[in-house]
Amino acid sequence: MTTLEINNPSLVLSGGGMKAAAFHIGVALALQTKGFSIGNAEDAKTNPMAFQRYVGSSAGSVIATFFAAGYSVEDIIYAFTQGNHNLDTLDVKSLDPSRKLPPLRYKDVFSLNIAASNPTKWLPNFFSGTILGSGGLESLLKRAFTVNGFFSTKSLGEYFRKAVLNADFTDFDSLPIDLFIVATYLNQPKKAVFSRFGEEDSQKFATKKDVDYIDNVDVAEAITASASLPPLFTPVKIGSNTFFDGEVRDSLSSHIALEQGSDLVVVSYSMQPYKFNKEFGSLDNYGLPVIANQALYQLIQQKIISHIDNREQFTSLFDRLEKEFKSALPPKKAEKLVKDLEDEFLPNRHAKILYIHPSSSDYDMFFADHLSLKPKVLNQIVTVGFKAAMKTLRDYEFKGKKSKPSKASSKKK
Repeated sequence: MTTLEINNPSLVLSGGGMKAAAFHIGVALALQTKGFSIGNAEDAKTNPMAFQRYVGSSAGSVIATFFAAGYSVEDIIYAFTQGNHNLDTLDVKSLDPSRKLPPLRYKDVFSLNIAASNPTKWLPNFFSGTILGSGGLESLLKRAFTVNGFFSTKSLGEYFRKAVLNADFTDFDSLPIDLFIVATYLNQPKKAVFSRFGEEDSQKFATKKDVDYIDNVDVAEAITASASLPPLFTPVKIGSNTFFDGEVRDSLSSHIALEQGSDLVVVSYSMQPYKFNKEFGSLDNYGLPVIANQALYQLIQQKIISHIDNREQFTSLFDRLEKEFKSALPPKKAEKLVKDLEDEFLPNRHAKILYIHPSSSDYDMFFADHLSLKPKVLNQIVTVGFKAAMKTLRDYEFKGKKSKPSKASSKKK
C-alpha cells in the first residue's frame, strides 16, 4: 500500500447528467470512508485532509457547488432522493434537520424553453416554398430548426439561488471553499473558468491558451451555463458572451486544480464505454439512443486517455531532463531551468492524480438514464460510484501534513 502525505487536495467532477451527479456522490462517500473531509468549511481551514477546492463541469458543477457552499454528502443525498436515502450498502449518517436541502425535482432541472413552444421556431420556412433550396438534409435541418434548445436551465439556477446559496454566497468570493465552474464559449473556441479569479489571473494561472478565468459572476448563473448541454438545453448569456456545456472542450479539467498548487487531485468521471457481454449482446439491438451514447462515451474516453498519456509522457521526459541538467549544470541553474520548463509545459509535475470511473463491466451504469431522478436508479448509481472509488483508493493510505494552506493565503490582492 502506498502512503500519500497531503495538505492541499482538490476534487474534480465531470459531467454526464443526473447519472454523473449520483456517481460523484458515491465517490464522495468513499472518500469520506478513507478519511477525507468534504463540504465542511470549518475543516477546510485547518484539516489537511479536507478538500481545498472543487472543480465542476456540467452536472459536476452542481455537486461541486453544494460542497463549496458547505453542504455535506448526506445533505445532497437527501436533496437528490427527496428524503428516500435508503442506501442499504452504504453507511449514511443521520441527517441534520437544520441542513436539509429541499428536494431537487424534475421541474427544478427541466424548464421549458419558451421559444421551443413556438411552432414558427421549429418550422419557420415550412410554407415559404424555399425550404427545399440548395443543399441536402443537413441544410434542411439547419433551416427548419432554429430553436436553441428544448429546455432552459433557468429553474436550476433559481433552485440554487433560493434554496442552496441564499443571500450568503451570491458570488464566488463569498463561498467558504474555493469553487471553479467550467463552461464553453458558444461563439469562440475557448473555455471559461468561473471562479473568484479574473482576467488578470488568467495570465498567471492558465497553462492553456484557450482558457479564460472569469470573476464577478453570480454562482447560480455560472451553474446554468455549465449545465446547458446542447441540444437539450439552450445556451446561457452572461454579460456580453454566451456559454454552454463545460464538457465540450475538455472532458477533464484537472489542470485547474494543478494550477492552484494541489498536491492531490481526485478526478471523478462517469462515462465509460460498453464492452461486449454475452448477457447484453450487441448494442445494435438497442437502437439509436444507446448507440449514440456509446459513440459519445468512446469519444470522451479517447480524450481522457490522451490527456493521461500526455501527462505521463511529459513527466517521464522531465524526469530525464532534470537528471541530465543536474549532471551538466550547477545545481541552482539546473533547478531554475527545470522549474521554468515545468511552469510552461507541465505545472505541478509531482502532484498525484487519481482517476475514478466505472468499470467497463458496470453494464447497469452504462444503460442507466442520464436524467432520471428516481430514488431507486440514483441509489444504484451511488453504489456504483462508491465501489469504483474504493477500488481505486484501496491501494493508498492518506495522511495529512501538518502545514496547511488557507484560502486567505491565495487571496487576490
